[in-house]
Amino acid sequence: MNGQFRRYLLVSAIALGFDYASLFALVAAGVRQWTGAALAYCGGALVHYLLSRRFVFARGWLHARPVGEFGAFAASGVLGLAITACVVFLVTEVAGMTLALGKTLAVGASFFSVYLVRRALVFRPQRGTRAQRAGP
Repeated sequence: MNGQFRRYLLVSAIALGFDYASLFALVAAGVRQWTGAALAYCGGALVHYLLSRRFVFARGWLHARPVGEFGAFAASGVLGLAITACVVFLVTEVAGMTLALGKTLAVGASFFSVYLVRRALVFRPQRGTRAQRAGP
């Protein structure tokens, strides 16, 4: 396992903690489970972006344009959002199983595909430069 993937895994764990805490807070406040899952995913995605940009990925082709970079990051997160909402909906609303199981399956289903998209497209190195990790 390379250093970038380990850092991405750590950042993902932190963002997932935020995601889970938000999800259960939203559900406790009366939001439907699958809607809460989608909203919590969005909050986790923002946390993930900020940490990924600082600690995981190289200063890539969009680094000088953070609004565009965040837009590309968010667009790549649509894949994970769709997977998360669909899996949680199917597990909880259709199959009648627990929210915890639905969220866990959704995490597994979305993690690798979103990482690959972000590595290859969102944070790809600038042409003619060697990839170097962002941050300290």
